[in-house]
Amino acid sequence: MTDELLQRLAAHQEITTLLHRYARGIDRCDEATLLSVWAESAEANYGSGWEDARDWCRGVLGRLRSMTATMHALSNIIIDIEGDRASAETYCQAYHLLPGPQRMIVGGRYLDALKRTPQGWKIHRRRYVMDWNETEPSKAIFGQGVFARFTTLGGRHPDDPLYQTE
Repeated sequence: MTDELLQRLAAHQEITTLLHRYARGIDRCDEATLLSVWAESAEANYGSGWEDARDWCRGVLGRLRSMTATMHALSNIIIDIEGDRASAETYCQAYHLLPGPQRMIVGGRYLDALKRTPQGWKIHRRRYVMDWNETEPSKAIFGQGVFARFTTLGGRHPDDPLYQTE
């Protein structure tokens, strides 16, 4: 295996982990984790036009905190690396449990321009593309029936078990 191939594989893994950290930051409403994935001066367009990515993060966290839970599952990650720049297309299915209770499931893709910084790979520019969505009454069951034994439930930062030490 050549050094060049090893460097490309390492960059690919670092970018993939970065994308997964974004999902963790969103789902846990962990502002520090969410902000950490963006390069300085990063821009994001989630359908309302281009804006400062950090400003978008702070705004979306307020909306997400009004939801009971979310889960963003990433797949089909295609990354093209050219030196210190990269592009990625990442599929995302996002489940949102809303008061009511309602469930909203959204399928879309993140189209990212990334760059290598002194702190590692960061998203420089992101465009979100929604491919489909469904909203309907939720049939979620917590703490009863066959789910009664599942007593550890996910939550938001800092209450999620991820942040707890035993």
